Amino acid sequence: MVKPLRLLYALGPGNVVQSYRHWKAGTDVVSETSRTFSGQFFEFCRQAGHSGYAISYFGEVEKLVDDFMVVENRPKSLPGGGVRYHISQALYAISIMLTALRWRADVVIIDSGTTHWALLAPLKLLRKNVVGVLHNVPWPSGYKPTQQFKQILFASEGWFWRNVASAVISVSPECERQVRELAGRFTGVAVQCRAQFDRCDFASIPPPPVCRKPFRVMFAGRIETNKGVFDIVEIAHSLEQELPGQVEFDICGGGPALHDLTASIQRLNLGGVVRMHGKLIRPDLLAIYAACHAVIVPTRSDFCEGLPMVIAEAILCGRPVITSRLSNALEVLSGSIMAAEPDAPRTYADAIKRLLDDLALYEQLRAVCLIHQEQFYDPDTSLTAAFDTVFGTRAK
Repeated sequence: MVKPLRLLYALGPGNVVQSYRHWKAGTDVVSETSRTFSGQFFEFCRQAGHSGYAISYFGEVEKLVDDFMVVENRPKSLPGGGVRYHISQALYAISIMLTALRWRADVVIIDSGTTHWALLAPLKLLRKNVVGVLHNVPWPSGYKPTQQFKQILFASEGWFWRNVASAVISVSPECERQVRELAGRFTGVAVQCRAQFDRCDFASIPPPPVCRKPFRVMFAGRIETNKGVFDIVEIAHSLEQELPGQVEFDICGGGPALHDLTASIQRLNLGGVVRMHGKLIRPDLLAIYAACHAVIVPTRSDFCEGLPMVIAEAILCGRPVITSRLSNALEVLSGSIMAAEPDAPRTYADAIKRLLDDLALYEQLRAVCLIHQEQFYDPDTSLTAAFDTVFGTRAK
């Protein structure tokens, strides 16, 4: 038997109060395709008999106290970049630590992006175990920053992983490798997890359309420059010139670059080639997956991915993925990925042409998708299972 613990979890920007209400009612969050990480935390606490306190930095203040769980949306106080960003990170770290002290937490679990890791060092003096959960890598694979400030930040992070953290949970092997590189000597528990999905959501997804012209390529995610959305416009433009009417794109999502992206599509007269769908709820998003032949994830070298959720969704739909090493998926999903080069739209266009021209290659990639699917359904690869390992309720 493991004694009941008091676990404080500082999550990312999602609405954790809404997530808890859905979890307790047993209803879906239809804006999400996967099972939420917060929901997996709630489930772990219930199963293991622990008390939980979940905090997100969602923008609307709200708090709910219920039985074994406290959930709170606690926005960061100074949104913005530059010096304001770092002050905000420091203030948020202090806020989390004060809550851990007042609530008498035994363990503090922190998602990447919540604050600068080294700012949490006082938790060690307060005798709190600290667990890091990495949804993103510290730097884009192959593009480690060399600026002096970044070097100082990485040195502080290495000290944190070496001297403060008792465990790290990572969503990809690259996340864990970079932590070990920073630490030099990481002696805590290291475990990986994968996003989890409900099998029933994907059971009815048909194979790709038999007609391969037009060859439909889908993007799903935040509409931001560093997600490569403007590269998609360049790819679409070049393919339309080379193969008129043979390749089309569906872009799903919302974000700060939406207006500029739409203007770029209109300026190049690509309205009939690139369709914008906005942010979709789960059933509508799955319908777009069903209508496409492949999925593109053109993340650029100034964004720190962990393992994009959209890639897992594509694999579960049996759709090959066109991406670069920056997605950190090539190792995890070997054989189902059509590899392109980072920041090189021409290589993405060439990859799409190969999939269009070579049916045998396309079907080979699709077959491997089926092999990789189970890890995204398997409870043993969930965040709940990772917590089981970290807190000693299952073997490492």
